[in-house]
Amino acid sequence: MRAGPTAAEEGAAEAGLRLRAGRFESALGPGKAGDLLLLLHGASGRIPPEALPAAAAGGDGADALVAALTDAVRELERPVDAIRHQAKIVTVGTSRAAERPEGPVFDALDGAGVPAEAVPDAALAALRAVQPAIEAVEGWARYRVEGLTEDGEPEEGSRLFIEKRGGISATLPSRAEGGAPLKGTKRGVVAGRRPFVGIGAKDGRSLAIVPLLDARLHCTAIILLHVKFREAMPVEGKVAVLGARRLEEIVDGVTEADVPWTDALLDPVPPKHLVCFPPGKVVEEIVARARGKG
Repeated sequence: MRAGPTAAEEGAAEAGLRLRAGRFESALGPGKAGDLLLLLHGASGRIPPEALPAAAAGGDGADALVAALTDAVRELERPVDAIRHQAKIVTVGTSRAAERPEGPVFDALDGAGVPAEAVPDAALAALRAVQPAIEAVEGWARYRVEGLTEDGEPEEGSRLFIEKRGGISATLPSRAEGGAPLKGTKRGVVAGRRPFVGIGAKDGRSLAIVPLLDARLHCTAIILLHVKFREAMPVEGKVAVLGARRLEEIVDGVTEADVPWTDALLDPVPPKHLVCFPPGKVVEEIVARARGKG
């Protein structure tokens, strides 16, 4: 007796039903939908390898299937995000600026003329979380991003152009005055549409880089903030800035090193380290100090 259908077979059957019902037509092109269906059938063994899309040629099709599924999920998420984005502009866009938290980071964004609806919710939440550790924003630079794909993804020819600057940024040289390749941390911010708060790889400056989205949810601009971290904070403030996930990683690392945990271990750690350093490096700092080596 044949066992029940495999997960791949069930997925292929469901994808076929949805494809024939036109469920993907608003977001997933027929080519991508067809390739995904073929790869699902290939994973279930219902069609021979030579019938699979070109992306699976020379392999077992598993990597191609994972890539196709990842791409499909991203494509299908976009219409939902776009609807939410447009709804915000229509229903709460005029009030969102008033709801933006006060503080040096958000004051700097206001001063740079950044519209509230251009900053992704995830970026706003991340900035709100780390802002208590930031004493001041000493300068800012806004960049235009050009040469993205039709889907808003960076590619080899993508470039940055500096549009305007304020504070200490106005006195610093920039490769992007006449345009520069989009690479490194800035490319990561554009691709992920998530902010970066950390230390610049080239000059060691403390930075926050914020993605700015257009109506299509493409990151067509970024703003770089030169931030100054506080020298000290109460321990409870440091716990809040870390957030539950990072704090848990640090606690696990410290206790794994046979150092009993107490929140007081965070007291001598500079706020800049808690925000900018990976948890493992913070763990090393705490453990070294607890063992009298710090």
